[in-house]
Amino acid sequence: MASGDAGAATASPPSLTFTESDYGSARTVTVTGAPDADAENESTTVALSASGGGYEDVSASVEVRVKDDDARGLTVVPEALEIEEGGSAAFEVNLATRPTDTVTVSVGSGDTDAATVDPASLTFTASDYAAAQTVKVTGARDEGSEDASATVTLSASGGGYDDVSASVSVTVTNVETLSDGAAFVSYAGVPSAMVAGSSATVTVRMKNTGTTTWTPAGGYALGSQRPEDNA
Repeated sequence: MASGDAGAATASPPSLTFTESDYGSARTVTVTGAPDADAENESTTVALSASGGGYEDVSASVEVRVKDDDARGLTVVPEALEIEEGGSAAFEVNLATRPTDTVTVSVGSGDTDAATVDPASLTFTASDYAAAQTVKVTGARDEGSEDASATVTLSASGGGYDDVSASVSVTVTNVETLSDGAAFVSYAGVPSAMVAGSSATVTVRMKNTGTTTWTPAGGYALGSQRPEDNA
C-alpha cells in the first residue's frame, strides 16, 4: 500500500495482513496530508495491491484530495512609517507562501507630493519567495507647514498571486526651514545734522521677515551699515 505522491499525502501502515479467520475484520489505514510551503490544493491516489492466498493481482485504490491550509499573502514589516520631509525609512516585503511561478509586486505611493517609493516593483520566485526585499520611502519637501500622509500600495500578480495586495501607511512630518530676513519699517527722531562728537537718540522700527526668532542670545542686534561705527 502506498501513496502515489508522498508530497501530497502519506498512508500508514504500509501493509495489512489478513488470515482465514479474520479476513472479515476491517483494518484502518491512516492517510495524512503532507505540509508544504505553497497554497495549492493537491491530490493523490493510495493504491492497495494484494498477494497470497489466491489474491494475486487483486487491487483497489482510494482517491485523496488535500485541501491546503496556507493562505497567499504579502508579509509587510512594518505596516506604518513616520518620516520627516526629506528623510527616508524602509519596510520589508516577502511572500507568505511559495508561488507557482514568478510573482511581480508593484509598489506605488498614493500621493507622490507627500512621499515617494523606490523601487517601483519587486520580483519573487519559488526559490526566494520567503526572502524579504526592501522598499525605501522618502518624504517629499514642500512649502507648507502641515504634516502630510500617503498610503503605499503593493499589488501582486503572477504565480497564483493575482489580486493579492497590501499597504503601508506613511506619515510625513513637516520640517520648517529657518531663514533670516529683515525689512526697514520706519524711523523717528533722526536729526537733520549732527556735529562731530555729538550723539542723538533715535527710534528705528524693523520687521522680521524670516522664520528665526531674534534674541540677544542668538547674536541678533541693530547695527550700522558701517560695522566700524557700531558701538
